[in-house]
Amino acid sequence: MATRKEYCAVINEAYENHGVYIGTGNGELTESLTIKKIHDMEIAYQGKRTTDADKNTKRDLAFIGKCYENGYEMSKSIACDCSGLETYAFRKVGIFKNQDYAARQYQAMSTPH
Repeated sequence: MATRKEYCAVINEAYENHGVYIGTGNGELTESLTIKKIHDMEIAYQGKRTTDADKNTKRDLAFIGKCYENGYEMSKSIACDCSGLETYAFRKVGIFKNQDYAARQYQAMSTPH
């Protein structure tokens, strides 16, 4: 069973590697994303509000470009949103192997009772 320390180390590693906040991202490697994939993720996140998705896609691309310009190692940078980061960390430390199950667990834990 993974420890809290291992889990937190994954979160910190994502932060240190300059991850990109992209709605509906679940830890995809930034360097593997196409412009279309980024835009599709933003459309899914925005609920089909294309103007917001267009604006956010431009923001995402600008941030990725700045990371490249500053020499960050993009092979370690991941794209995720808040819940996607948690889902990514759950999978990375082996708590959950299935992405959908990890996402459901995050949802259950983050819902007030």
